[in-house]
Amino acid sequence: MKDLFFIFLLPFYLISNSVGNPGNPYVIQEGLWISDKLSVCVKAGSEGYFILNEKDRFDKSAREASFHALRLDGVAASGLVRVTLFERMDIYSLLGSMHMEPRFKINEIIYKAKTENRLWWKAGTKLILLQWNDTCLGGDINFSGYKSPTEYVDRNGAAFPSGDFKFRFKQWQIALGLSTKIGYFYPYAGAAIINKDMRMDELSFSEKRRVLFKQPHRAGAFIGVTLSPVSTILIAAEARFINENSITVNAEIRF
Repeated sequence: MKDLFFIFLLPFYLISNSVGNPGNPYVIQEGLWISDKLSVCVKAGSEGYFILNEKDRFDKSAREASFHALRLDGVAASGLVRVTLFERMDIYSLLGSMHMEPRFKINEIIYKAKTENRLWWKAGTKLILLQWNDTCLGGDINFSGYKSPTEYVDRNGAAFPSGDFKFRFKQWQIALGLSTKIGYFYPYAGAAIINKDMRMDELSFSEKRRVLFKQPHRAGAFIGVTLSPVSTILIAAEARFINENSITVNAEIRF
């Protein structure tokens, strides 16, 4: 079982998240302590997630109140635990911290906010549905969420009291992807559909106390590569486009 594969993948997420390599259950071939002859293995690692101008905008009612989204950036760092069954199925969770930086304007006044570093979580499962030689078809279901008060708000470049201003979101995502093995490398690519609930609450500086975001594009694309230079670890990087601009890097080790 040294070969890898192509994958077709299905993920569900609750904020824009990485899709990950569809063939992840099969990439790391051996463990440090747990025999690879067993049907169960455990993996652990870390992930960095960088949102580079999320492509959401405000909903119709917010736009009618003269709200206009300019930019939304964010950074998350998390630990990861993954249980793999039969080298075909992953059950995994991530737990870490995240902050977001929304930038928007009301009429001609520009606001920039930064949330506090607060809990961000994700949980899901991957399943390889079909494999032939170095190719594989698989799926992923994932859920995640985040909410935080703001650390600061500035208005036209000057500090401004934020009051109880809060930022929160949740999301599910479905993705389909392909992955293959080329030496130590496992490149992959695919498409994703995202459904997101994201909003800002308790806007003390506006008559409209709650503002909802709307996704202009639910469908997007992702591309990435996983490197497994030795049989017990992997390193991966992924970029996503169209429905969000973001980059994810992660590393894992199999026990």
